[in-house]
Amino acid sequence: MSFAKQYRAVQSLFDAGDRTEAAERYVDLFTNYKSQVLDAIRAQEEARVIWRKLMQQHALRKILIQRIKGQEVIDIDLSLFSIDTPFHLTFDSNVSTFLDSWKGESEAFLWHKKSAERYCDEIRRNTLNDIEIPELSDADVYAVFWVLFDLFLLDSALPTNPTGYVSLGCGSGMFDCAYLRSIGGNIPAVLVDTDQDAFTSVKSLVHRNGLSNTTYASSWHSNLPPPSFVLSIRSCGFVYDVSEYNHLFKNLKPDSFVILDVRFDRTTATEKYFTDLGFKVEQLPFKANHKGNYYKFTR
Repeated sequence: MSFAKQYRAVQSLFDAGDRTEAAERYVDLFTNYKSQVLDAIRAQEEARVIWRKLMQQHALRKILIQRIKGQEVIDIDLSLFSIDTPFHLTFDSNVSTFLDSWKGESEAFLWHKKSAERYCDEIRRNTLNDIEIPELSDADVYAVFWVLFDLFLLDSALPTNPTGYVSLGCGSGMFDCAYLRSIGGNIPAVLVDTDQDAFTSVKSLVHRNGLSNTTYASSWHSNLPPPSFVLSIRSCGFVYDVSEYNHLFKNLKPDSFVILDVRFDRTTATEKYFTDLGFKVEQLPFKANHKGNYYKFTR
């Protein structure tokens, strides 16, 4: 059967609501026709939506199988589905412990949990209906419905060879460790969060993912060497003003750049701040969330 016919079959299964079978066939498509699938994803928004949802379905199935086996350490390798940034992340219960206190019962996180439950119900009905399946952990849900989405949303904008990396408001550290692992994990990296409970989660992820040059800090210290790339998702420029890290941004060297998702009501002030420091301002062509947009600031 040709690629076109196999792809249409996946689309039909997806449209009919059978994401489990669609995901299995999608894996075969990626294995045998990856370049053609990627061409479709780049060209069509519908293809990109199918890609993201079936990737999530496949990831949850892999997690559920590991949970059934009683594994305490979960490994998600979605490199097959990658466009530019391969997703591979290993984590344990230390991440869930932090997320439970950090995200807790927030409305957004509960919404993602309900989405995960719907996906899992379908997997149970279609492939695992005679097996007792344990509940997903908070880290499972966060990895698949938050980190995975953010990483592939930013896929084309993330540098593959920065000489140093700083994350502002890293939270659990899951996004940063997935990104750093995807580019080899050897660059100096500092994950910053004022919530010192994040330390245990970050420390565990750094260890599990082999990131020997990555450290945690509760604040940025100006005596540290400036990185070439700074990232902040739903934190600097979103929750608080970018001037709080003036001692970092003003010391960045030429050719360094910053990516922030900037909340709508902070856009004008944030653009002016970076322009006054001599940065070029560029709005990236994808939406961060319903309250802001991603911007790239290049020195």
